[in-house]
Amino acid sequence: MVTCKITKPNKRVKHYLIYLDQSLTGPLYHNELKELELKIPEDGQSICMDIDEKMADLIFERVSAHAYSKAISLLATAEYSQQEIRYKLQFRNYSQEVIDQVIDVLYEMHALDDRRYAEAYIRAYIRKKSRDLIEKELDLKNLSGFDFDSLYHQVSDDEGVSEEDALRKIFDKKYKDTDFSDEKLRNRCLRYFASKGFMASDIMRLIRERLT
Repeated sequence: MVTCKITKPNKRVKHYLIYLDQSLTGPLYHNELKELELKIPEDGQSICMDIDEKMADLIFERVSAHAYSKAISLLATAEYSQQEIRYKLQFRNYSQEVIDQVIDVLYEMHALDDRRYAEAYIRAYIRKKSRDLIEKELDLKNLSGFDFDSLYHQVSDDEGVSEEDALRKIFDKKYKDTDFSDEKLRNRCLRYFASKGFMASDIMRLIRERLT
């Protein structure tokens, strides 16, 4: 037998939290609890009961189906990394076991694709950030299955923009009328581009060109 606890957090939320053997599994809704013939607690209360393994498996499947549906709805609007999907599902009270299963299925179906995500990320930021910063940010997302250098060059060729092009466009747009004889303005410019991952030496070169 499996111990099942069903909790209704409060009146404001529509879902009920399901715990199997004291471990949070995830949310289900009133009509699903009725369909499964499970006891339904009042707002702010919990109910515990013993259920068989078959019912526990059915509950897990229902919760996993909700998590999968939510992940698919997110991926239908934009590319996400598996790390981002995990965070969003965790925020919605899905267990690690449920999330792991959903992530595996998403990869199998190619709904999640690290290379595709990285390509979309590079395209989104190639005109805004340095190559090194983009690479570091992608590294933090725990992606795999692609070579960053070749992918960056591919996107750069497709978009017709190099890191030098991006740097100059940002510089010319943001600091078009800046008087760089003012040291404070020079330092502010350097700090701004440092936040975007660009080298100070490259920025100083552009500043010197403006001063001459």
